[in-house]
Amino acid sequence: MTHFAHEEKFFDTLDYSHASVHKKIHKDLLERFKGHQEEFEKTGVLAPAFFQFLKTWLTAHIMGVDVKYGEIAVRKAG
Repeated sequence: MTHFAHEEKFFDTLDYSHASVHKKIHKDLLERFKGHQEEFEKTGVLAPAFFQFLKTWLTAHIMGVDVKYGEIAVRKAG
């Protein structure tokens, strides 16, 4: 949550037209994570679905969605 809060504040310093969509994606990711957390608290087991969720988040979100605002940040700094 802290990471997303910092990242979203950074959006506000950029001319990032997809900031609201990106914030919604963060909200959805946190909700999905919460579901996995609740399941773990009940069962004490990290299910394969949790690891698939992490893999998808790392590859699709970080390597896809986050790259877009990173490009804007680089242009602004340059």
